[in-house]
Amino acid sequence: MAFAAAVPPFSVDAAAASKARVACQDLSGPGFRYLVRPKRCSFTCASCNPDQAGTVLVGLGWERWGAKKTGAAGTFAGNMGYRAQAHIRLRHRVRCDGRRYYSRAWMRISDDPPIRFKLPTPC
Repeated sequence: MAFAAAVPPFSVDAAAASKARVACQDLSGPGFRYLVRPKRCSFTCASCNPDQAGTVLVGLGWERWGAKKTGAAGTFAGNMGYRAQAHIRLRHRVRCDGRRYYSRAWMRISDDPPIRFKLPTPC
């Protein structure tokens, strides 16, 4: 009995949250790949201007992945080798098929105004 009291209870919710996913556009074909803590992701933004519609961010370093809100700093990889500092924040997790997916994003590239957009989910 003393052993059971010394072991903290396992939290399924905490384990599931750390495996939250985000939609990254699959550059090898149509559709999305739902990744956990991606280092590189092509974010799809229907409400963005055409230059930012399929924004590729690389070198992403995430803070608090799986929490209600998470954020990362990285590099925007544009056409013809253009690079710029980028920040992205994800929020509003939804549950689908027993998994959690971030469904809203805020992104800022360099000194441009921030963009807010919805992320695709499989639900």
